[in-house]
Amino acid sequence: MNILSNNWWKKENTGKLALDVTATGGGATAFLYDNMIVVDFLNTATTASYVITTPMGFTVVDVHTQADVAATGAVIYVDNGSTHITSDVGGATDALITRTTSIVDSAATFLKGDNDLTISASATATAAPANSKVIISIKPT
Repeated sequence: MNILSNNWWKKENTGKLALDVTATGGGATAFLYDNMIVVDFLNTATTASYVITTPMGFTVVDVHTQADVAATGAVIYVDNGSTHITSDVGGATDALITRTTSIVDSAATFLKGDNDLTISASATATAAPANSKVIISIKPT
């Protein structure tokens, strides 16, 4: 599916749309599901960065993670390429869901084609957040 306008959220049963991810320090996949962007980390190293394409305009309204493995000490942020827009959402234990406690409104809006939605992760060697999910709830703009 090719998104040509910011009316993508008005379509019924759009399913999922694959988003391009440029990964450093690990692999990842990203999909747009209705009003959520879901990013799956794959074999994340101790320091990783994932830049996700943004073919539509939106504002981040909520973020949470689910760790598939114990990641005590893992630190995960969502940012706009230069500013963290969430508090740390790193997972501490297997299958723990961690929700952001704050969002920086002034940095949470992305324009169509900005392509600077970034997830940064870091941890000690024994706490890498491998095989985790970051779920970003968005409001179309």
